[in-house]
Amino acid sequence: MTTFARWIAILFMGILVVSVIGRHLQLVVFSLMMLIWMVASYLLFRWRTFAALKHLQIVRRIQDREASTGVVWAGRTYDVELGIRSRSSLQSGWQFRDLVPEILELRLADNPSPKREPGAEAPIANHFDPSMIGKFMRALAKFATPSEHVPSSPEGSYASVSRLVIDRRCKNTSLRYQIKPRGAGVATLRGVRLEMMDSMRWFRIDTVVPCKQVLNVLPSYREAGEFRSILKNANAIPQHGIHRQRRPGMGFELLELREYSDGDPPKSIAWKASARRETLMIRQYESEVPIRLHFFMEGTVSSRIGGYGLRMIDQMNSTAASITKMATQGGDWVGAYLIHGSGLKRVMPSTGEGGFYRMAKALSEFSAAAFPNRFQLTDAMQESAYALISEYYPERLHLEVNPSVFTVFDSFRSPLRRQRVQLAAVMAHRYGLSEMDHFELLLNDHAIAACLQRFLFEHGQAWMAPMIPRADVTKYLTQHALDTLVKSIQQAVLRAKDNEVFVLFIDLLSQPRNLSDLMHALKLAKGRHHRVMVVSTSPQFERPQIELFQHSQRNAKLWRDMADGLRIYENANLVKHQLREIAVPFAISAGESTIPMVLSEIELARSGRISRSGLASRP
Repeated sequence: MTTFARWIAILFMGILVVSVIGRHLQLVVFSLMMLIWMVASYLLFRWRTFAALKHLQIVRRIQDREASTGVVWAGRTYDVELGIRSRSSLQSGWQFRDLVPEILELRLADNPSPKREPGAEAPIANHFDPSMIGKFMRALAKFATPSEHVPSSPEGSYASVSRLVIDRRCKNTSLRYQIKPRGAGVATLRGVRLEMMDSMRWFRIDTVVPCKQVLNVLPSYREAGEFRSILKNANAIPQHGIHRQRRPGMGFELLELREYSDGDPPKSIAWKASARRETLMIRQYESEVPIRLHFFMEGTVSSRIGGYGLRMIDQMNSTAASITKMATQGGDWVGAYLIHGSGLKRVMPSTGEGGFYRMAKALSEFSAAAFPNRFQLTDAMQESAYALISEYYPERLHLEVNPSVFTVFDSFRSPLRRQRVQLAAVMAHRYGLSEMDHFELLLNDHAIAACLQRFLFEHGQAWMAPMIPRADVTKYLTQHALDTLVKSIQQAVLRAKDNEVFVLFIDLLSQPRNLSDLMHALKLAKGRHHRVMVVSTSPQFERPQIELFQHSQRNAKLWRDMADGLRIYENANLVKHQLREIAVPFAISAGESTIPMVLSEIELARSGRISRSGLASRP
């Protein structure tokens, strides 16, 4: 029952009581007729909604596939068709809205008009009550009912891309739109929200019809052709102790001569050398052994802050996927050490198309991994959780689940306090908490913050600054992740074969940290003749620089931004100086400019030289 219907019922109940006391028979009959009319309308509405929900079938097709799981790529556009079918008629004014998570960007399809299949009922002009009382009550409902309770008109039915408003009675209809994943991770489409209201706008049902589909979003990558040089570059004398990972095989460079054995091809016989030694000698050529490339990626809290597609981890995923695509096309092997809040995951080196998809899937799981950090409870976090519950579980906010908002005691509470009481009831019901745990959610901020963060993470909510205090982000940027990174580098050096390439994606600018252990690990890798490169993600998504503001435009926010920019600029210069001392290339803000730098390091490792000119470069 809507708020408008409650006021109408209270009004006619008052008229009934007054007329009975005053013995006004006509008012008694009129008020009873209105109350009976409301009861009959309610029973008819309940019967129609029950029949509609019982026989309702919703099918979502993404690129013409109805599977419950699927794989999509970030940055690409996919067509979505939502098919709605019911044995009973879908009444005019009903709204269907697909619940699309934040990681997916909605776009209008080329032909967004609803499609009705053959066999649908012919449309009728109007199914409202044509009586004078009905017209009066509808006009009064439009005036008194809040706008959020009134279904959109057919003309404005496509104000939302994923919303469909039934403008005429039918049995089959469909909605078409497009989605574009913003970043790597997991996108869960949980269902379709259905809003039904009678013709008088007295009664309303708001529920979610389950239609769950889980999409693994793989990171975007940059297409490129062959990146290897076609020039002969193996004549330079390598550094002492470095060799070119040579092995016997059919190539273009002569490796050695050996005596003939059964099964050797006759075309490889060296006739001049055989004549001099008076025995058959075989020319053995060298073939290149593929380079092994290892990524070391640190997925701390600071790299996951921000909207999807705008996080620092999205920079790392896109760059790593592009490099993996280009390296595996050339036959190189690519592996990774993925460091997140719950531990370390190693991706074994592999090559080819299978190796590329294996790495892309690992990066997607790395982006969707939960971090165990617990933040403080904020008003923005509570409001975001309440908005998600209203979106996905509207029935959990009904009066039988949560305390009524019409009592006298609730009127003295603040809106945030009423929200907290309702959120505690929903969290206790969802996670099966005991009565004591439910009571703790009402009193302990840390307990309800942990439940709300778990709920928000399960529903793909992006973590942004208003929801998370700025101080908590720097507090959880601890030394633990850096120590895990150092140990993984040492393990990779012990397992390495010949000269390999190590690429580190690490946040060195958000907060200054002790880099002594990291420098020792990098020196160890350099001493074993491995190529090392460090890529630091930038919170500003660009190279740090000092910005000057006019005095007339300075306020508290600009002063804070200037202080953060100055701190990041100083950290960048300090880290660059320390890495330059050990001759390690350093890049800021992983992007397209980072890709050729990593590919050049792969070429240097393949040729065995220490620089492009064959000479040691100055630090």
